[in-house]
Amino acid sequence: MNLQIIERNFANLDPFKYSYQYPGPLIKVNDESTVTIERGTVAVNIPITIESPCLLNLNLVPSSNDFVVQPASI
Repeated sequence: MNLQIIERNFANLDPFKYSYQYPGPLIKVNDESTVTIERGTVAVNIPITIESPCLLNLNLVPSSNDFVVQPASI
């Protein structure tokens, strides 16, 4: 018989703690704060920072169905 645990209801039942580390640059948009834009207005520049050096060919492309984003690529 092959059994697998698919759910636990107490955190202390599992003695192992798992963590995940993204193997790339950490990209922060607006210093991780909420961006609020009123309807019919234009937003000020939204800062994008990269925590560590990255390749020169890094290309950020915004995606939105409701907003026009300029420039279309950074």
